[in-house]
Amino acid sequence: MFSFKRASGKAVLIADIADSSVGVAVVLLSKHGPATICAAEQKSLSIEDRTPEQTISGINNILAECTDAVLKTYSKSEHGHQPPRAVYAVLRSPWTHFRTTEAEETYT
Repeated sequence: MFSFKRASGKAVLIADIADSSVGVAVVLLSKHGPATICAAEQKSLSIEDRTPEQTISGINNILAECTDAVLKTYSKSEHGHQPPRAVYAVLRSPWTHFRTTEAEETYT
């Protein structure tokens, strides 16, 4: 796991990457209290069949979109003069799409 001690008092960018969604936030870490979320964005891939390569490409695209939106919003905030000093990425396992199937049997 990672520690936020070195980043205490500074803004950090945190990306949460799941199997079909991405969340990005700029968080201002406090030395003596709770963190402040300055900007956040979350997007999901639409539900459809994809190859693993298409999924990775889609995740990359929504990661870029979320990051751009968050940094734009953050730059306009009261803390926006302080660029993020670190980036943390959380990759959720298993980082694959789950698939369900249905079978039907007819007995005569």
